[in-house]
Amino acid sequence: MRILLLLFIFPLVLLGFDQDMEQERNEKMIQAFRESGFGDNEIDLLHASIAANMKAIQGFTDKGLDKENARYLGDFPKENLPELYKKDSAGKTYLDIELDQGESYASYPTRFLYNGRVYLYLNADLSGVEKVIIQYKRINSNGNVFIREMRRIVNNSPGKSTLDENGNLVADKNDDITLEYYSSYDKPNDWPDVPVIESKPAKTFVLNEKENPVPFFKQKRILEKYRQALRFVESEVARKYQALETDRKRMISKMMDFK
Repeated sequence: MRILLLLFIFPLVLLGFDQDMEQERNEKMIQAFRESGFGDNEIDLLHASIAANMKAIQGFTDKGLDKENARYLGDFPKENLPELYKKDSAGKTYLDIELDQGESYASYPTRFLYNGRVYLYLNADLSGVEKVIIQYKRINSNGNVFIREMRRIVNNSPGKSTLDENGNLVADKNDDITLEYYSSYDKPNDWPDVPVIESKPAKTFVLNEKENPVPFFKQKRILEKYRQALRFVESEVARKYQALETDRKRMISKMMDFK
């Protein structure tokens, strides 16, 4: 009887030991990942592509070619043409891109109307992206109490991949990407669609905060959300540049139309 009892208990002890070992391995892996940073080569490549296309777009806007070509190709009054680049309250130039809008059922049965935007700043020497703000606003479209919310992912120092002394590619750590949350419970809460606003976030989380780290799976989720938004932004900025280049070619063809 004692032997049978030991045969029953021993596998349970081993199972518990294996689980403890697995948990310890996971904790060491997470710690190592946090210490090395949340580098992502794709994110760095997206930053570089966005910067290159923004620089090309600015080459058109600085000369006014975007408005001139649009006026003569589409017969639009020049004074009514929208500005591709805008200036914030500090006088800094940025590119404003609309992400998406619609109705969300993410917290069913509550429904939300939402819209998203991205604000992009270039470095002074046009060599790279200086700042990225990804913004989502939403308000519940059913219920008795209507609460407006805004979430932002802010990257104040978008980096780029570099080569170490051995020639290996090293990605930017992305440690300071910040998640911000705003609620209409707090004042002021008008939140105009501009990058610099008066309101202060109700809650903030830094991606790789050392003192009070965000749960690891949430850290991965923040980085994934940022990557997904950048993919869309990169394609939109490229599309804007290609549209300007196409208008330039169409204008040349229009000028050569002698018949």
